[in-house]
Amino acid sequence: MRRPRVSYLGLIFDNKLSWNPHIFGLYRKAYNLCSNFNGLIASNWSVSPSLLKFWYLTVVEKALLYGAAVWGGALTKSQIAKLHSIQRMFLLKLSRAYKTTPTNSLNIVLGIPPLHLVTKSLFIRFNIWKLRSDKFRELIDPISLDCYRDINSISSNRKIITSEDFTDYVVYTDGSRIGDNVGFSVCFFERNSLLPVFCYKMNSFNSVFQAQLAAINFAAGWALERNVKIKVFSDSKSSIEAIRSPKVKPNFVLSVKDNLYNAKDLVSLVWVKAHVGNPGNELADHFAKIASSCGADMSIPAPYS
Repeated sequence: MRRPRVSYLGLIFDNKLSWNPHIFGLYRKAYNLCSNFNGLIASNWSVSPSLLKFWYLTVVEKALLYGAAVWGGALTKSQIAKLHSIQRMFLLKLSRAYKTTPTNSLNIVLGIPPLHLVTKSLFIRFNIWKLRSDKFRELIDPISLDCYRDINSISSNRKIITSEDFTDYVVYTDGSRIGDNVGFSVCFFERNSLLPVFCYKMNSFNSVFQAQLAAINFAAGWALERNVKIKVFSDSKSSIEAIRSPKVKPNFVLSVKDNLYNAKDLVSLVWVKAHVGNPGNELADHFAKIASSCGADMSIPAPYS
């Protein structure tokens, strides 16, 4: 069910991204801050004006403008007026001026910029930093994100993967991340003889969990294509549990489950403990690290988290 607004990480998003609910909701936060402010100034002059101004700039303004780098880019006249009225409460407390004093005059006397200009400057500074940062030069296309599939749309016989004992081929899979490099390897053995190893490099936004799943998926596809029986050893317990769980919803995980179901008479999944001296697992781990930087390219959707 579509909701008109949602709160996430302290920000209120509406379905039009107008930011009206968030900005107009600042009044409640301002009221609480103003109560604390009143406790500081009380009815005497024991606290110096410079200290009160410092408290406003470091506590009140920072709290009100939380997330301004996101919502401060296109303020409307009504939103600017709302920010003016919120700031005015504190300016009057700081200056102890008459209530009829114009807000702009209070800004000038106290040397405090209008709140909407501070908001705009935070938005601009964030965008300058973003353009300078290498991490944000390649943004993830939302279309490439993995999606959720309703588990009820999958027939019940596809929700559980059974495991049987097969001996035609033994397969070891592993995924690895080194810095921003992610990859996986699939090592096939026939009668203790190593066949050519498959190494694939993934995008930097992919997770090791996805790499582990992709390796298992590749092995299942390999067996299905050749109609051979394999036993897959993986040290990723989370991947095997995700495959066997009827509750997971990411579309990529469900596509792996579909592939394994289609090859259910050909593929057996076995968990093996990592880094305990298992030769096959150690070999797969070695090639997965190589694959993260030198493997053939493979693209799968980015995870949501």
